Amino acid sequence: MKTTKGNKKFKNLAALFVAIAITATLVFAFTACGTNEKTEPVSVTVIIGEKTLEVETNADKVIDLLTDLKNEGKISAFVYSGSKYGAYVTELDALKEDALGGVYIAVYHNIDDIGLHDFDAVDYSVITKEINGNTYFFSGVGISLLPVEEGAVYVFQAETYSF
Repeated sequence: MKTTKGNKKFKNLAALFVAIAITATLVFAFTACGTNEKTEPVSVTVIIGEKTLEVETNADKVIDLLTDLKNEGKISAFVYSGSKYGAYVTELDALKEDALGGVYIAVYHNIDDIGLHDFDAVDYSVITKEINGNTYFFSGVGISLLPVEEGAVYVFQAETYSF
């Protein structure tokens, strides 16, 4: 088959269009993923049982913060699992979940955002807890959805529920 000049131009133009489309898709995919880090570090406090850590971090979510603390050797263990509410902690430093014993790792914080709070199933009041003279909200979201915010305090405690 003989190629004509017009046919060749069309093929070159089509190849150029495909190359541009692929490049644009890749650029969009990589920039849309972004990173899970803030551009400016924030100061937060992490309380794990009796241990208190004052932390400067660029982490966007608490799951990223805890991963960084584990990678930096500031905590000895960090294990989590998923649920419809986001990731929840099953082991953190010396704290460990024991499903058969009714022990779970509770997450509290001081972020005053009703979308991040949990509510009592009976009277629908916000669940709070007094810890070391401060009032904290029981987290209504998992650590993969809980944001890291300037000045926030995140408290992790082993608690027991009854069946």
